[in-house]
Amino acid sequence: MYKIVRIFFRDFDWTNRRYDLGAEVYTMGTVGQWRDIVQVPHYPLYRRGVCTNGILHWLVNYEFTHDADLKSMVVSFDFKKEEFNSIPHPEFSSKNSNSFELVDLRGYLGMVDFSLGTH
Repeated sequence: MYKIVRIFFRDFDWTNRRYDLGAEVYTMGTVGQWRDIVQVPHYPLYRRGVCTNGILHWLVNYEFTHDADLKSMVVSFDFKKEEFNSIPHPEFSSKNSNSFELVDLRGYLGMVDFSLGTH
């Protein structure tokens, strides 16, 4: 069984400075429909996701996040549970998400810091 998740931009809440994102899941090979995911993060995700062990991971986009606690977060989507979670990633001297990339290390989630002169 294969599943597809799609995340899309709905609006921006200027009062609370939060993104209104939507998410849906579709199960391939069924005569189903797209199903809404109720709990969706309200911060933009960065780059393509990396899938390890049935869980898709993204970095939070640093440039569009105004909450300091969210700037060092990894957002994940568990295909089996069909829910989002977030975990903090390790601290790096660079704070620019353009310098980070998530990678699949044979089933383990890894994070690479490509920043120059900060090591």
